[in-house]
Amino acid sequence: MEIVETFSKRYPRPVLSISVEKHNEMLAALRDYSLDVGVFAHEITENDIHCVYYGSHEVVIMIPLDRPWISRKSVRLQELEKHLVILRYSESATRQAFEQAFEKSKLILDNTVMINSRKAVRGTVTRGLGITPVAESEFIPDKRLHTVRVSNVDMKNTVYVCCLKRRI
Repeated sequence: MEIVETFSKRYPRPVLSISVEKHNEMLAALRDYSLDVGVFAHEITENDIHCVYYGSHEVVIMIPLDRPWISRKSVRLQELEKHLVILRYSESATRQAFEQAFEKSKLILDNTVMINSRKAVRGTVTRGLGITPVAESEFIPDKRLHTVRVSNVDMKNTVYVCCLKRRI
């Protein structure tokens, strides 16, 4: 919630209501005026939506403590091929950045499990059942988990803040 921290520093004592929704649900909420501003992983190019680029976050790999790379700061993408990768739903920007890195590198990602819940993904990795890509800004430190960077590819999530054009 880096964006909330930044907003709160600039505007002390804000009154905010935060809702985490999927892409289409946020767009609908913007259009029916139940949401003033939405934070999206991709720029929305629809005619009635105005977006401002906010920034980007590196995608890192969350690993359990039993992995051989626990003492390393980075791994190569090829090293991930042999491990079970826990992924979130297909619209996840982190998942998309990870899968695109595999495609660009012409590597095969065929040892995966899809879990729809962040909490369940984290629990699965904590139990040593696999590894998962995660936005570095969203990783919550835990003595049972570690993150490593992927040294030979650029994996980032972008962040856009969007609203209805008629509101600006």
